Amino acid sequence: KQKTAYEIRLSLVGSEMCIRDRYQRRVRVIKDQDSRNRLIKDLILKTKDYELFLGGLLENGLNKPGELQKHLPADQIQSITTSAAVDCEASGNYMDALVLWDLAQNPSQVIQIMNNQLSRLLTEFGSGERSQLGSLAERIYQKYFSSLGSQKSSLFPTFVLLSLIKFFDDFNNGKYIEALTFMENEIDIVPLQMSKLNSKVEGLDQMDKAIIRKLPEVLLAIMTILSKLFSTLKSAHSPFDSGRELYKQQLKEKAHTLVVFAGMIQFQMTSDIHSRLVRMEIFMN
Repeated sequence: KQKTAYEIRLSLVGSEMCIRDRYQRRVRVIKDQDSRNRLIKDLILKTKDYELFLGGLLENGLNKPGELQKHLPADQIQSITTSAAVDCEASGNYMDALVLWDLAQNPSQVIQIMNNQLSRLLTEFGSGERSQLGSLAERIYQKYFSSLGSQKSSLFPTFVLLSLIKFFDDFNNGKYIEALTFMENEIDIVPLQMSKLNSKVEGLDQMDKAIIRKLPEVLLAIMTILSKLFSTLKSAHSPFDSGRELYKQQLKEKAHTLVVFAGMIQFQMTSDIHSRLVRMEIFMN
């Protein structure tokens, strides 16, 4: 026999919950399922204790049941959770929406929101929201990577965006060599060698929009790194060094490749961005 919303509420008393006073007055026996579900959803959204109500993921990968699973059938909990996720997403509360869509077992919606928000916050250095989202996205990525099986390829944009967070963190902290090496060896979404130019241009057709809209900022960051490294080498007061001269030439070639690439995809960026890239390359000659 299903419990009423009132009985569910009583079962939660004393389990580290603090329900607002107005819910104490409103919660009563409701026989209509839709009305009961709406009330439970409101209760969940007001308290934000999703783990208590809906459960969560244990460290061993098993699901921890929530209080509702003791009293309601799975399809009803699914409906409540999905409705709560839709409300959070519609109100712009994307962090909670991610948690709820995950609890509603909707990976495609989780990945879409996660990628869009990672893209939005990519260069918001020092942002608490960026830090929280990055940690949550990393946990979700690891969970889905282990469970999605043949659908793992859908996680590639998330991998790239999480990697770009590290790239921009290194860039913002002045770790230019580390950032450049990571971009070339791990992320590899833009060409830094002429031999890769055509394949990277063609690859844009398959690239997620959440990544494409950040390409101008990625290109500017890479060109800034190349320019700063070149400037440091150029101003070094030391005898001629063939190794240093070779590295300077390699930096110039990377910069030229970047400008050619930007010229081939100008439809993805403003003319101002392309002009800035060209000016930085000229500075290196």
